[in-house]
Amino acid sequence: MIDHRSDARLVGRVLAGDPWAAGTLYDRHWRTAWRAAVAVLGSAADAEDVATEAWLRAIDALDECLPRENFGPWLRRIAVNRAIDVLRRRRFVTPLDEAAEVAGSFAPASPDDEIRQAVARLPLERRVVVALRFWADLSVPAIAELLEVPVGTATSRLSRGLDDLRVAMEGVAHER
Repeated sequence: MIDHRSDARLVGRVLAGDPWAAGTLYDRHWRTAWRAAVAVLGSAADAEDVATEAWLRAIDALDECLPRENFGPWLRRIAVNRAIDVLRRRRFVTPLDEAAEVAGSFAPASPDDEIRQAVARLPLERRVVVALRFWADLSVPAIAELLEVPVGTATSRLSRGLDDLRVAMEGVAHER
């Protein structure tokens, strides 16, 4: 468990110019931002770019972090928002091909190809919530906080996304 008071002290030290403190924050939180980006994008390489950009944006705006935010969740929110922006800019949904390769690093079981393809076809808002819930292992309240939506909205998006997945998977089962 990360001590957010310790992070707040590190942020203060980074603002004062301490490179060791910046390295410590990076070591503590970059991988979590990357995992959230992978869950949204389905690509480890794209997620690395997004997480790195999120890190740089966070460092540039670090004075905005204190005292209202904990650094880790704030960085993860920047990464998820940036990942969503990437998807919107593409104007199409990229299959989650690489997600299976990296899913083991943050989920107990890898989703199979049919599930990944069905998730890739979900509307963006539902896809993001489903991916964050099951591949980034976030709770619904954590997803709501991360996306800055009410818990009821996150719950609704998850429920509708799972309903869509059930229908899609039933269709696959009937095709067999």
